Amino acid sequence: MKNSITRIIVLESDKSLHTVYKNHFDEIADYELVGSYTSAKEALKDFSFTKPHIVLSEIELNGRRTTRYGSTHWYRRVLC
Repeated sequence: MKNSITRIIVLESDKSLHTVYKNHFDEIADYELVGSYTSAKEALKDFSFTKPHIVLSEIELNGRRTTRYGSTHWYRRVLC
């Protein structure tokens, strides 16, 4: 059976946490952090390149809940 790597991107407005996520996933053999972003709009631009299996996102980016690129809309767009 082929051992596949799970590709992950992180949406986090606090850039200092990007290193924390990178260090965490570097220690786990079956996961690869393929991108860290401060906005969903930024992540969507790279989506065809990163091709993540999992998106870890905070609900409120930049201190406010967004509508167009907020979690519900964004997840629907990615998963459908």
